[in-house]
Amino acid sequence: MANDVPVGANDDKNILLTTLNSALFILRRYVEYYHQQREDHPELLLPVINDLREARREKPYPESCFFDVDVKERPDFCGGLQVQVFEGDNAEFEVMARRMRLTFQVALLSILRDRNDVVSKKLFARASRGLARLCQGAPMGQLWCLVSIVADTMLDRVMPFTKARKRMFMRIEKYAREVVYVGKVATAKDAPDSLVRDLVYLLYRSGSANPEVTQVLSAYRLTPADYPDAMLEAHARRLYGPGSDVLRSLAEALQDELNQLKDKLDIIERGIEPDLAELSSISDALERLANTLVMLDLHKLATVARKKPHGCVAGKLNHGCPMMMNFMVWLIRY
Repeated sequence: MANDVPVGANDDKNILLTTLNSALFILRRYVEYYHQQREDHPELLLPVINDLREARREKPYPESCFFDVDVKERPDFCGGLQVQVFEGDNAEFEVMARRMRLTFQVALLSILRDRNDVVSKKLFARASRGLARLCQGAPMGQLWCLVSIVADTMLDRVMPFTKARKRMFMRIEKYAREVVYVGKVATAKDAPDSLVRDLVYLLYRSGSANPEVTQVLSAYRLTPADYPDAMLEAHARRLYGPGSDVLRSLAEALQDELNQLKDKLDIIERGIEPDLAELSSISDALERLANTLVMLDLHKLATVARKKPHGCVAGKLNHGCPMMMNFMVWLIRY
């Protein structure tokens, strides 16, 4: 990519440069992450890898890129679902197909606009079950049963819609369109292995132990992932957050402020009566400290810092200040 940006390049190369800069930054962070965790999770790098590929106008990798499973043999995905038989004629088939596709499109438009994903998951599940009913007994019915299981699992496990997952559901919508415009002939079409792999990967990554999920995973001799989606998301926040050098600088600044607070509290503890301005500065410093702890996702510590024991701030020095002193000492050690 660096070779694609010549010396004296115009503004049209800004996207390439920005993406390359971000990728190098994340790569450095991933090395730090690996040294800390001693575990390799390349799927955490997939978003930045796809950003690089899109900047070069290449096709992005699917979310199941690092997932190795053979999906050529298909189990009965509809076995764990209660799908009613559709007994209508061709006209009724077309009406229901259009209604289910519209439901699917509403959900798809909602996730593309980052709206209520809970409602979207429910709509995806409803539309998929309706299309599974229309395609029951045909190969395409298996796909819609699997999509329904995935939508229910994403709702149950509160799994977010990433860019890769949005692209996957956009791809699935094309098969709903075929059911509408081609009719029953389209139900005989089989879903590609790549799409089935993406859907099975979401079940694997969900960490769900629901019967319909374990039934699908067992058919492929899989068990739920040791690192479910919620845990990987937490690791991704650490990876794409501030680097260790930034956190080190922040820790040093916090250490200095804590030492200053400790000195002020120590003076109060010795029985030297402080003025109101000194007490006010202690209160303001604790509030700033609490805000910083919130940004670091240390909410319990922030809550303790915001309590500002009455004995220390209001002048009653017998109870509040010793408790605050203990808190400050403990926080410095932490």
